[in-house]
Amino acid sequence: ISGLKDMTTLSFRLPREIKGCSMTALELVDPVKGVLVCGAPSSGKTTLIRDMARALSYQYRVTVIDERGELCAARDGAVGYDMGLSDVYLNMPKDRAIINSVRSLSPDIILCDEIGDEQDHRAVRYALRCGAAFIATVHASDMDDLRRRPMTAELLSSGAFRYLVFLRGRRDPGQIARIYEWNGSDG
Repeated sequence: ISGLKDMTTLSFRLPREIKGCSMTALELVDPVKGVLVCGAPSSGKTTLIRDMARALSYQYRVTVIDERGELCAARDGAVGYDMGLSDVYLNMPKDRAIINSVRSLSPDIILCDEIGDEQDHRAVRYALRCGAAFIATVHASDMDDLRRRPMTAELLSSGAFRYLVFLRGRRDPGQIARIYEWNGSDG
């Protein structure tokens, strides 16, 4: 952006690093089976998976796909948050970074924020066929909301995610409301 004019509102998002916030979730799930963190905007999804990446990187080969520099608080190519021993792809389209990660880094777990479009879903399916597990986020406030999203429902039926972690919401960011163990048909 080189200039702005006629602004009426500015919105600033301040990401947080809360070390240890993922410990409860990690005690209840097996991360190599796939974890989908679900919640409304500002419910702490990114904060939670950021801490998961850090914690899991000491036990597994973890690759973080950070398309916008938000997960790692990247600035000028430098990671601002503690990502542990994770490999990080910065400022690269998610689908390309996922495929490059599988081809060059052999991750046990790929971690990314906001799986959304068809290219993201294709890349996830490719990485799953290559043996990588995923921890990812999606905007969905409850199970009905999640099921209404055709592409996410397709990923769920493919077995990409064994665990669905729903967060409480904006008033309790990063706090778990419920964890489902997904069996392919219902929660």
